[in-house]
Amino acid sequence: MEAATTAGRREIGPATRCRRPAAPADGPQGVELSGRDEGGCHVRPEVLRRHAKGGGGIGVSRAKLSEAQLEILVQLPEGTTRLKETCVHHLGLLGQMSAVRDIDAAWTQTKKRAAREYPDKFALDDHGVLHWAGRAPRPLDRKISRETFVKLNEMAEEEGSSVNALVSRLIKAYRKGRA
Repeated sequence: MEAATTAGRREIGPATRCRRPAAPADGPQGVELSGRDEGGCHVRPEVLRRHAKGGGGIGVSRAKLSEAQLEILVQLPEGTTRLKETCVHHLGLLGQMSAVRDIDAAWTQTKKRAAREYPDKFALDDHGVLHWAGRAPRPLDRKISRETFVKLNEMAEEEGSSVNALVSRLIKAYRKGRA
């Protein structure tokens, strides 16, 4: 297809390639274009789909994401809830452009490092959830025998309630008896 000229301006046809030299922010030379407007070049959707299917990302490693999350995490005020979501939000464009699997893998590394390097600020519980050190639940008795569980279930069945409701009532009765 031959390029038409209008008032000394060359228009680009639908299947041509951009031949201008690539600046660092422009990306690779020879990007397929769908046309041109006053704002510049447009990349064809097929090209973007091929790039995404090929595993194209922003090129930031999980270690760099983890380091950025840790830097943000230690700066958060104590008592902040939803630590992971807050960190990802504060990552800005880096967090928006990263794949979810990369963010999740980086968060797993970050919470372990935070609990290890800042034990006065953070604590990791048995389920792998990161808490503020002052607010982390600390179970005193980690091992409850099977017989105790069976007795609790039997008592809850006799009362017609759940085990959780039964334990709550037992704690309340115990506190009344102590006071």
